Amino acid sequence: MFSLVRATIKNGHFTKLEDQWRDQASSLSEGVAEEPEDYFATMMDHARRIAEEDPEDPKYGIFTLINENAGGGPAYEGLVHINHKLPRTSKACVRMVWNILAPHFDYDQQDLIANVMASYIMGGLKLCRSEMKSSSMQMYLLNGTDRQYAVGAVSLLRELDSELRVNVRGMWLHIDNIA
Repeated sequence: MFSLVRATIKNGHFTKLEDQWRDQASSLSEGVAEEPEDYFATMMDHARRIAEEDPEDPKYGIFTLINENAGGGPAYEGLVHINHKLPRTSKACVRMVWNILAPHFDYDQQDLIANVMASYIMGGLKLCRSEMKSSSMQMYLLNGTDRQYAVGAVSLLRELDSELRVNVRGMWLHIDNIA
């Protein structure tokens, strides 16, 4: 399982993530006839603006999944924008609005993607029980693959904690009744 931690310029995680992912994208595209699509440039620009905020807003932020067991030091496996207690809402809800996987997942290590999805979910549940107190969590599922992982997680989460109300509606994973 990977650790979900806030990534800011101040704590250094966001800068390290950017450097690591830039190096991955560059090395993975060597020998490829066509340059890979710069799929995360717009999201990364927006994420950087949030990561630069000082002081950080306790209601939202950029979080990263850190794999401490990667050879050669920590690996930044994913990035997600999380918000909590939006204006004009009746109750707090941890919302994982968009996520990006490290560039290496485009070329290799797809076997770790299930671990990435599980780590997002478990990290979100931990946030609900700590710094972003909430009895509800929602995770946007970016594509059909994310949705399939979420559908598989539903029965597992129900089995692990029968009090949780877990389901997938459209492209959102909903987890309610978090204690």
